[in-house]
Amino acid sequence: MIVPLRFPALLLAACLAPAACRSVPLGLQAGTAHLQVANPARLPLSLAVVDGDEVRPLAELGDAATHELDVAPGAYVLRARTADGDLAIAAPLLWNALPADATLRVAVTPPPANAHRHDFAFVPAGPAVIGDTLGIGQEDERPVRIVDVPAFLLARSEVSNAEFIVFLDAVGQVDAGWCAFDSKKFRCARDANGKWSTHAPDLPVVTVSLAGALAYCEWLTRATGVRHRLPSEVEWEKAARGPASFVFAYGNVYRRNAANQESGTLRAKARFGANGFGLWDMTGNAFEWTSDAWQDGKLHSARGEFQVLRGGSFVLDGMYLRNSFRMRQRPDVRTDDIGFRVARDLTDNRSPDR
Repeated sequence: MIVPLRFPALLLAACLAPAACRSVPLGLQAGTAHLQVANPARLPLSLAVVDGDEVRPLAELGDAATHELDVAPGAYVLRARTADGDLAIAAPLLWNALPADATLRVAVTPPPANAHRHDFAFVPAGPAVIGDTLGIGQEDERPVRIVDVPAFLLARSEVSNAEFIVFLDAVGQVDAGWCAFDSKKFRCARDANGKWSTHAPDLPVVTVSLAGALAYCEWLTRATGVRHRLPSEVEWEKAARGPASFVFAYGNVYRRNAANQESGTLRAKARFGANGFGLWDMTGNAFEWTSDAWQDGKLHSARGEFQVLRGGSFVLDGMYLRNSFRMRQRPDVRTDDIGFRVARDLTDNRSPDR
């Protein structure tokens, strides 16, 4: 069983400070981390602390333009109240990931209008924990660190068979290397008239190669006029951890029934709870291609013999389902536990429903 992360309860001390900049000491321990928050939009902010699988409210910070906080090391969540609902931003202050000055800087930015979609989740800009926080992972998961990641949109679910046959019908000519078309695990079929159908519309499409996933993204970009792509490893891990920086998409403690893991069977998408960003099946179900190659274990490699998959699958257990776990495979591999999900750029000015 994975050992849960536990952080001590924190005591809020009163503070007298100018409204434009509040400095709040929160339960100083044998070591203090520093959180600097820029809030130019003057949104009302609150702070919560992660305790195991729980996210507990800690303090109302107000709407000052800047905040300076001294806190006990741990994982925190900043919440900003906007006209469109709460915005949750990760604020991980883990000792083994913080920079030398033990300071984390977070800028709170309201989401753009085109961030609000039913099929894509908005992942806000800000810090993310990348790598093995427990010290039990593979060498290529180290060192654990905190990186800033720009905002992006990520599909709430893995691409389904129903979505994939729309692509196949639209492109007409298919490449034999995109999927294992002759496999029983590829649950789409073409009739004598060339029309594609599926008897399992809600299952994630699997047996898809990297080329097949990229072809789908390119088609969706052409169809919508908005760039769609595979997420990078860093984007994927930030999204999977959610605002609480969890070890698994659903929490810090491995729970067999919390996702489709160890079941031996692919299941329909969105049958388990969504994570803190509103994403389903980031842990388990099907492995997901990322845009990064695995080259000497480095992140952001453009080329390499292997490509990186994330998220684990329905046949694996806890060790291989952590958000930091990196699976490498040859790009042409097409197995029954490999699928993908799509990222969407935020640079267009179209309506939220397009």
